[in-house]
Amino acid sequence: MMQSLRDQSGKWFIKVLFGAIIASFGIFGISDFIRGYGAMKPLATVGKHSITYEEFSHNVQQQTARLQQAAKGKLRPDDLKQLGIHHQILEQLIDQAVIDQEVGRLKLAVSDSLVRNHVHAMPAFRNEAGVFDKDLFNRILHSNNLTEAKFLSEIRSSLLDHQLIGTLSAGVMLPKFYLEALFQGLEEKREFVSVSIPASKMTLKAEPTEEELKVYFDQNKAQFTIPEYRAISLLRLDPKAMQKNIIITQEEIAQEYERRKPEFTEPERRAVGQLTYATEELAKKAVDRLNIGRPMAAAARDVPGGTFKDLGTLTHNELPEKIVAQVFSLAVGKNTGVIEGALGWQIYQVTKIEHETTKSLEEVKGQLETDLRSYKLGEYLHQTKNKIEDALAGGATLAEVTQTYGLVIEKIPSVDNTGLDAANKPVLAMMEPELRSNVVEQAFATAEGMESPITEIKDGYAIIVRVEKALPSYVPEFAEAKSKIAKTWTDEKRLQAAGDLAQTFIKNVKSVNDLDSFAKTHKLELTQLAPFGRADADKDAKIRQGFSSDILRRAFILKPGQAAASPNPDGFTIIMLKRVLPFNIANHTEKFEIFTKNINVMAQKDLLASYVQGLRQAYNVKINQEALNKAID
Repeated sequence: MMQSLRDQSGKWFIKVLFGAIIASFGIFGISDFIRGYGAMKPLATVGKHSITYEEFSHNVQQQTARLQQAAKGKLRPDDLKQLGIHHQILEQLIDQAVIDQEVGRLKLAVSDSLVRNHVHAMPAFRNEAGVFDKDLFNRILHSNNLTEAKFLSEIRSSLLDHQLIGTLSAGVMLPKFYLEALFQGLEEKREFVSVSIPASKMTLKAEPTEEELKVYFDQNKAQFTIPEYRAISLLRLDPKAMQKNIIITQEEIAQEYERRKPEFTEPERRAVGQLTYATEELAKKAVDRLNIGRPMAAAARDVPGGTFKDLGTLTHNELPEKIVAQVFSLAVGKNTGVIEGALGWQIYQVTKIEHETTKSLEEVKGQLETDLRSYKLGEYLHQTKNKIEDALAGGATLAEVTQTYGLVIEKIPSVDNTGLDAANKPVLAMMEPELRSNVVEQAFATAEGMESPITEIKDGYAIIVRVEKALPSYVPEFAEAKSKIAKTWTDEKRLQAAGDLAQTFIKNVKSVNDLDSFAKTHKLELTQLAPFGRADADKDAKIRQGFSSDILRRAFILKPGQAAASPNPDGFTIIMLKRVLPFNIANHTEKFEIFTKNINVMAQKDLLASYVQGLRQAYNVKINQEALNKAID
C-alpha cells in the first residue's frame, strides 16, 4: 500500500503532536545546509501558488534545531542530504499547497467554536481530572516554540484539510466477504509433507567416456574459461583507524569545555505542587493552612473544593512564564500566595530544590577529546589524502606511503572480476559488499604496475589499489581442465536425474501414502512439516529454509494429495498438501477486527494518495530541479 498522506503533509504534524508532543517534530528537522543562496526562481509552482526559496528555507530552518537536538548535534549536512529530507519537505509543501488551493476553490470554512472545541478535546491538554488545562496548554506550546495564534491557525488548517480529504476516506470499507476470504486465506493452517531429492545421491549408469567429455568441453568452452586474475596490493584509508593519529592538545580540550559548558550543566530544578480553587476566598484559606506548615495535600483536605496536583520536578522552561519568576524565587516550603489563573485561583509551593550543577573538565575530558577528533577528522582525512596523492605522484612507493602514515598494505594474490580468487573462494569475504565491489572495480580499471587514484567509498572511507600483476583470461586445453570438466558433467547429469525422478513422483503419486512408498523405494525420507499458513511462510525463516519462494507459492494452490516440485541448492524438493486444517473466523474475532481495520486503513491511504496525486495533476505541479539543486548545495 502507498505511504500515508499523513506522513507527507507538513501541517499534519499537529495531529501527531497530540499523541507524542515532542517526537513528532523529528521527521521535519534538517541541518542548515541552505546558505548563500539569495533570491531566485520558485523551487516549484502549484497552480497559482509558488513555493519560493524563502518558504522552503524557512520550513527547513525552523525544524533544524529539533532534529539536531534529537541527534545530539551529530547530524551533518551530508547525512541529511543522503536521507533525502529536503526532497521530503518540498513534497510536503507541494501536497499541502494543492490541498489548500482545493479547500479555497470549494470555499470550505471552519468556525471559531469548532476550533476551540477541538483543542479543548485534545487529551494532551487535559489534566488528571480530564478537564482542559490552559497552563498545561501554554507549557506544551512554549516547550515547542509555538505561539497560540500559530497553533490555532494550524488547527484550523488541519480541520479544513479533514473536511476535504478526511470525509473522502471515512466511508472506504472493503466488502466483508472479501475481507473474510482474504483473512482466511492468510491465516488458515495447512499440513504438508515433503521429500528432498539430493542430486549427490543420484547414481549414474556409467562414468563418462573421454570422448563424451571432449564433446561436452567443445560445446561449453565458455564455461571452463579461466577468467582474468589480478594480483593486487590494497591500502585502506579507514577514518576510524586514522582518527587516532589526530593530535588534540590540552588547551584545545579546555577551550572546547568552556564553549560547551552549558551542555554539561544541569539547570536548577524545583519540585512544585499546585492547588487550584474556584474562588479566591477558598484559595486564601488554603494559603493560611500552608503558612502554618501544613503540607499542600493536607491543606487541600483542610479546605475542601480544591484540586491538588504534584507537578513534579521542573526547570524554568517547564513552567508558564507568568509564574516562573515567583516559583524560582521561593525557599523550600514557601508558596506563591494566590494567583489568578485561566481555570481558577491557584497556589504554587516549592517542596524541594535541586541546585544547578556542572560537570568538571576532568569528568568530560575523554568525551571532549573524542568529539574534537571527530570534528577534525574530515579536514585531517582531506589533507592526508592530498599528501598521499602528492607523494605517489612524486614517485613514492605505496609501501613508503603506508609507513609514513602508519597504514597497512593487504596483499591479495588473485582476484577475478566477480571477487573470487583462483580457488573460487570470495576475496575479502568479511568486507562490506560496497567496499568489496569498489576494490574489484579499481583492480580491473588500473594498469599493471600502477596505483589507482584514491577512491572515496562513503563516510570518509577510501582505498588505493595497486595492480602487481595482471593475468589475462584464457581457454585451457582439455587436459588441463579435464578433472573440472568431468565433475561439471557429472553434477549436471545427477541434477538432471534428480529432476526426472521428481517429475516421476509428481505424475505417479496421488496421496501421502503413495509419496511415502515411492520415497522408501528410492531410499529417500518423507518429512512431516508442522502446519503453517501463508502469513507464517512470509515471516518465519524456519519454514522458508530449504524451500524456494516458488514452491511455497505453488504449495498454497495445491489440493490434498497433489504435489509440486522445485529445484533447491542440492537437487529438488517435492511438497504435497496433506490437508487443510479447519478454520473458523468466529474463533479469531479480535484478530479479524484488527486485520479488517488495517486493511481498510491501507485502502483509505491508497485512495487519499491517489486523490492528492490527481490534485497535483489538476494544479499542474512543476518542480524547478535546477533551483532545488542550488538550494541544497
